[in-house]
Parts: sequence; C-alpha cells; structure tokens
Amino acid sequence: MNFNQFLGNIRIGRKLLLICVSFSLPIATLLVTFINEINGSIERAQLEMYGDEYQRPLERLLKLLSEHNFYTLRHRLEGDPRAKAISASKKSEVDRTFDAWDAVDRQHGARLQFTAEGLTKRGRLHIRFMTVKNEWANLGNELTTLSPKLIDAKHQHLIADLRAVISHMGDTSNLILDPDLDSYYMMDVTLLVLPETQERLARVIDFGWEVLKRKNSTQNEKIQLAVYANSIRVSDMNRVSSSLKAALNEDANFNGISESMQRVVPAALDGYTTKMEAFCDVLNQMLLRTNAAVSQDEFLAKGFDARAQSFLLWEQLVAQQDILLRHRIDVLQSRKRLMLLLTLMALSISILLSAVVTLSVTRPVSAFIAITRRVSSGDLTARMNFKTNDEIGMLSESFDAMAAHLQNYSEKLEQQVLARTAELQQTVENLKQAKAHLSQSEKMSAVGQLAAGVAHEINNPLGVILGFAQAMASELPAGGMRSLPIKSIEREALRCKALVQSLLTFSRTAPPDRVALDINETVAQALTLIEPSAKIVRVAVSTSFAKGLPLVLGNKCQFEQVIMNLAKNALDAMPNGGSLTLSSELVESSPHSWVYLRFVDDGTGIPPGVLSKIFDPFFTTKPLGQGTGLGLSLVSEIMQKHSGMVLVESRPGRTEFTLKLPVRTGQELEKRVEELRQVKIAVVDRGEKGTISHEGSAASLVREQDFKGILRGA
Repeated sequence: MNFNQFLGNIRIGRKLLLICVSFSLPIATLLVTFINEINGSIERAQLEMYGDEYQRPLERLLKLLSEHNFYTLRHRLEGDPRAKAISASKKSEVDRTFDAWDAVDRQHGARLQFTAEGLTKRGRLHIRFMTVKNEWANLGNELTTLSPKLIDAKHQHLIADLRAVISHMGDTSNLILDPDLDSYYMMDVTLLVLPETQERLARVIDFGWEVLKRKNSTQNEKIQLAVYANSIRVSDMNRVSSSLKAALNEDANFNGISESMQRVVPAALDGYTTKMEAFCDVLNQMLLRTNAAVSQDEFLAKGFDARAQSFLLWEQLVAQQDILLRHRIDVLQSRKRLMLLLTLMALSISILLSAVVTLSVTRPVSAFIAITRRVSSGDLTARMNFKTNDEIGMLSESFDAMAAHLQNYSEKLEQQVLARTAELQQTVENLKQAKAHLSQSEKMSAVGQLAAGVAHEINNPLGVILGFAQAMASELPAGGMRSLPIKSIEREALRCKALVQSLLTFSRTAPPDRVALDINETVAQALTLIEPSAKIVRVAVSTSFAKGLPLVLGNKCQFEQVIMNLAKNALDAMPNGGSLTLSSELVESSPHSWVYLRFVDDGTGIPPGVLSKIFDPFFTTKPLGQGTGLGLSLVSEIMQKHSGMVLVESRPGRTEFTLKLPVRTGQELEKRVEELRQVKIAVVDRGEKGTISHEGSAASLVREQDFKGILRGA
C-alpha cells in the first residue's frame, strides 16, 4: 500500500486531526526544551543559594580560628590572663560554629558534592567535615602541650583546609560561574576577595603585634609593613570597591534594579573602606616613627575593627546575593508560566481552529451523504442549501440544481400517471394529519391546564391536612389502633404533597402575577402552616423581623412555597429537636438595596460534598419515597425569577440559608412603569389590560396597580 492509498483510507476529520498534531508537536517540543532550560537555570540559582548558606559557618570559622590563634599565642608567650579568657571564649564559639557547619552539611552537603565520592574525584577527601572537625578537636586537646610554633602551624593548616572547603563549594555550587554580571561580581568578592583579605589582615595583625612588642622596628620590618599596607589598599580595598561598583552598575541589566542592593551595598562598602583606611593609617604611623608611637591596644583595636568590618561586609553581600538569586528564580518562574500560558493559548487556538475547520468540512460532507441517500431512496425534494463561496458551496449548488431537475422530471411523470387523483389523495392525507395533530395538541394543552389547576387548588389544603394529621399522630399513643389510620393519612399526604408540588411547578407555562409584598407578613403567614410539624419534632421556631421594611415585588404563592420548602428542610435536619430562627433586615448598598431573609437552624448540617449539589433538580439525600429533590431547585428558580438570590452556609450544628431580594427606589419603579406602558398587550386576566415586565431572565405579566402598590410601600 502506497502513501496515497493510505491517505485514501483515512476519513477527512482524521486527516485534519493529523495536520493539527503535526503542527502541535513542534510547538510542544519547543515548549519542553524551553521549560527544561528554565528549570535548569532555576536549579542552578537554587544551588548557588545552597552554596551561600553553606559558606556562612565557614566564614565564621575563618574569623574565629584566627582570633583563637592570636589570643592563644598571646597567652602562651606573654602569660596574659585576659588573653586566656578570650581564647577559651573563642574556642566555645568555634565548637558551636562547627555544629552549625554540621547542620548545613547534612542539609546541602550531598547537593554540593561533599560526599566521599565527590571529594575523592577532586582529590579533596581531607576536607570532609569530620576530618576537619577531628583536626580541631585534636588541637584543642594538645593546646597545653604544643609549642607556640606548632599551635600556629596547626591553626594555619585548619584555615587552609577551610579555604579549600570554600573553593570546593564555589566549584560545585556554580557560584564561581554565575551568569549575571551583578551577582557575578558580588560572588567574586564573597568567594575570593574577602576571604583573601581576611587572611591577610590576620597575618598583618600577627606581624604588627610582634613588631610593637619590641618597641623599635627594623628596616626589613618596615618594608614588610609597607608591603602589607600597599596590599591592603591595592589588592583588597581597590578590588573590593571596583567589583562592587561594577555589580551596582550592571544591576539594571539583569532582572531589573534591586532597590535593596542599591541601598545596602554602598553603605556597607563605605563602612568597610573607612575601617580599612583607619588600619592602614596605623600601619603608616608605624613606618614613619622609630619609637612606639602606636600602642598595642590601638593597633589591635584598629586591626580587629577592619577585620570585623570585612566579615560584616561579607554577610551583607551574601544577603544581597540571596535576594538577587530569589528574584532571579521568581523571574524565571514567571517566564516559565508565561511560556506555558502562551503555548497553551497557541495550542488551544490551534485545536479550536482545527475543530472549526473539521466541522466546517465534515458536517457538509455528512449532510451531502445523507441527502444523496435520501435522493437515492426516492426523496427528490432533498436539498443541501449550503450558501458558501468555497468548493462545498459550489458542490451544493450543482447538486441542488441536479436534484431540482430530477424532481421536475419526476413530477411530470407523476402528473401523467396519477393526475388529479394523486393530488386529491395527498390533500386528504394532509388534512387528516393536520386534524390529528391539532386534536392531540388541544388534548395535551387541556390536560396540562387541568393538572396545573388541580395541583394549585389542592396543594395548600393538602399541607394543612398533613400538619393536622401529624399533630393528631403525636398526641396518640404509638402502636395503638387509633394511630394507624392517622399514620396512613400522614404517609399518603406526604407522598401526594410531593407529587402535587412537582406537578404544580413543572406544569406551569406562564409566569404568575406579582404584587407588592410585606416580607415579614408573608413569612408569618407561611409559618402558621409548619407550626404543627415543628411541634411534633420538638423544634422551637422563633422570628426576629426588622421593622419598616420596604415592600418588594413578587408572587405571594411562590414566596410562601420558598419559605415552606426551606422551613421543611430545616425540620428534616433536626429529627431530635432543635431551634429554627427566621430574621429579616434591610441592607443598604449601591446601586440597589436588599432585603435579607435568613433561616438559621442548629441541625445536622450539610456535608461539604453535598453542598454544591443541593440546588440541582431531583437531587436528594433522603431515602426513596421521602423526597423528590425538587424543593431547593424550586427555591433557586423562584429567587432567580424575582431577580434575587439564595445563599447557604453550613457546618455541623448550624445551617444558614439567606434570601436576598432587591429593593428598588420609587423613581426607578416609576420609570419601569412608564416603560411598561409603552408595550400594551391583551391578556386573559379577568378582562383587564396588562403590561410586560422582564425581571432577570424571566418575563412576567404584571398589572400596573401592583407597581403602584410598590411605590406606595417604598
């Protein structure tokens, strides 16, 4: 089978679907590629954030180990008790910081390849957390036995290991290769420059201290101090300043300007520069004078202030890095969502167009097939009648012309054979069919009117019968002979009421009359019909009506039906007794005010899974034969016809139904009456003239005097 034969065996709809899929696949492929790229960028940014978090305890350890080394050596060499106390304090801080490193290593160590496999691959197995921690523990145990030279050497070895840990973290977290220049320059400072500066400051402090102890400095020592001062200014301060200024300048080119970065970084840089300049001034004073012009305490204060400021700058820069990375992740997530949205829109449009095109082709083709079969069966009156300018329209025109020609030819032959006989027979048959159709329509209309009339007339008396039957049953002893007939009356009345109510609602073909209603009065009247039933189930019914409510436009019978249905549902929800409270109030709002009518009971409540279905026709949770599922559906329908709404809130022990009815001002109603006067129709309504009103989606016949009654009430 060749390709043409293959295509010939596929229906047109499937061919068009194949075309849609062919265009959709590249779009989907591009989407997947783009999403994978964005997800990769998000993962890299998250990995960088993990690196920043991992580096925090390491930076803290670099600071503390240098200070612990300095004060330990000062105590061992000079016997300074204050230095001994500071050394012990620093040792405790180092121990706590190792615990913090342990916690972050457990959380992110595997991601940053601080595993045996990852470290071995790079020849860095000696910088595992436990190895470095054990090295520190051994040093702490040997402090009293080691010489000052070995103590210093072991401290420097620990610091070198921590620098190696930071380097490994920078490699595995992608911090060293950040794609955005603003964050790249900041990461260069935090990952490389500042750690080097902090180490250099530690060496300068140790060296300067030794020089100051001897009161006078040699020429070589002065040269070394000059080298240190120049390195601090050129290698440290200038590099930090230039990198951070570059980061601030490039910030606008990547994901928008960071207000936090523009505010925090310049201030932090100024503080860092000030402290470093002050320390360099102290070094210059040591170069210019041969005597002890600079005290040891002043030197230590300036040196440690500069070093502390470098660590503070590091912390502030890392915090800003995290802000930039989180913002980058948010931007990437937004791009991903936008791409998904655009792609879905494109695919949806493609599918919609494909469906429209498919239907525009397959429907005429299917219709053409059906019409050709009718013609082949002898129905020469069949026509396509597609008025389009495409090929299908041309085909339709040609086919219809052919069918018309065939029909004319057939009619001529039929006239020759049957003549007047066939015409008369056809006429008689048409008359019979029309008469039968008319008779059937009249019968169905009469049956519907009769059913509606009967249902309406017996509905309310049936409710009264049911109420008194239930009251009588409650007063008779259970299981007695006299109670059996009453129970039968009650059971059958319930069944008849449900059937009559359903018949009454769904047999109506015209909207009922509307009058001006006092809501409070209407509710009070309706409650008299449910009081017997409430007493039987021990439900206390109370009311709280607002005084002076405006009249509303509505059908009294329908409102009573709404009240009865809601009250009956509340009673059913409290089989063991409870309370039902009905309240009304006027809620002022713009542009319309509302009359609220609330039904609150303390029954079992409505389950959340059922709450969304309670207004569906024929939906009921009651057992078979105890409910039709039409009550709440009728409530919703009646409220819609009156431009109102019904709200429900329910939880175990409390259910509240709220009816909202709009209140119109007198000016609005007068304007509506004038509009309705413009459309006069004759209706069969006790011989009076009526007008048409449209309330919401329902059209109702309303007498003008009803509007006037509303105006008087308003």
